[in-house]
Amino acid sequence: MTERGETPPDVMLTAVRCVHLNNVSIRQAAKEYNINYRTLARYCQKITPEQCHDSSRNIPYIPVGYIKNRQIFMQFEETELVEYILQASDIYFRLSPKEVRMLAYQVAVANSKEMLKSWEENKVAGADWLSAFIKRHPVLSIRSPQATSLSRAGSFNRTNVDKFFNNLDTVMQRHKLQVHEIWNMDKTGVTTIQKPDRVVARMGYKDHFIAGGPPGSSGCANPSGWMQEENFLQFFKHFHSVAKSTQDKQVLLLLDNHGSHLSIDGLNFAKANGIIMLSFLPHCSHRLHPLDQAVFGPFKRYYNTAADAWMLNNPSKTMTIYDVPSIVSTAYPLQ
Repeated sequence: MTERGETPPDVMLTAVRCVHLNNVSIRQAAKEYNINYRTLARYCQKITPEQCHDSSRNIPYIPVGYIKNRQIFMQFEETELVEYILQASDIYFRLSPKEVRMLAYQVAVANSKEMLKSWEENKVAGADWLSAFIKRHPVLSIRSPQATSLSRAGSFNRTNVDKFFNNLDTVMQRHKLQVHEIWNMDKTGVTTIQKPDRVVARMGYKDHFIAGGPPGSSGCANPSGWMQEENFLQFFKHFHSVAKSTQDKQVLLLLDNHGSHLSIDGLNFAKANGIIMLSFLPHCSHRLHPLDQAVFGPFKRYYNTAADAWMLNNPSKTMTIYDVPSIVSTAYPLQ
């Protein structure tokens, strides 16, 4: 701590850089570095933002203590993050506040950023960071979406359907894609008859969870029982092994905007391996999704028939999740 008027030049310049280059208020920077508010204000008038970029001054661009103010990223990095969020919104992949915080954490990890301990423990950026981030970028706002049932009733209309097929046509023309290079992915669940609350995926996944399943099956598990970001990356790797896509031989993957698709590692893998993704409009996949319309419905009917046959053939046994793969293997070829 220094007395008034005794602030070292390097500390003063660092505080000025925080104001000019990191969008920190003068009052906040003065408090952080124990500098008189009016003194710092005068220096901010004397030193221009261009002078702050002077590489000959060997002063840290972002001070170590500044992490306490929760601005983890540099200004250009935040700009890129804003652009991604807006682009995602434009293509009907609107991110919830929690998903934006998860994305920020993934970006921080990917760029080896120094972050708060709570970020590392919870694997997500803090709510206070999101609040400050939105204040710094007023082009963003948090809005309340319509209820799902109302949205589904109103979203599936000629205008929105035309938007999706126009997007599809644009992507196909831009990348010169052929019909055989278009793929579709979706998720569905099958359960045991006696205990319908149980799902295939379980904590502590082992290979015997898919024993007897269809040839070429790949499996993963998550404690929640639902697909998560890390599972999405594993799906991409399995899909790539089948589609054999490359940068010179790209494929188009149609999918919904499920939260698990928000995976930096997954998106980077897709980009590096020639996988182009096009998302269905929100609340329209129940009508537009090819797998929902033509595959999963018949598959579940065949699955129920195969499950009934299994119970008749095993009257003294209780169906468990370990029996599901063999039942799927029976139903899968029939669709």
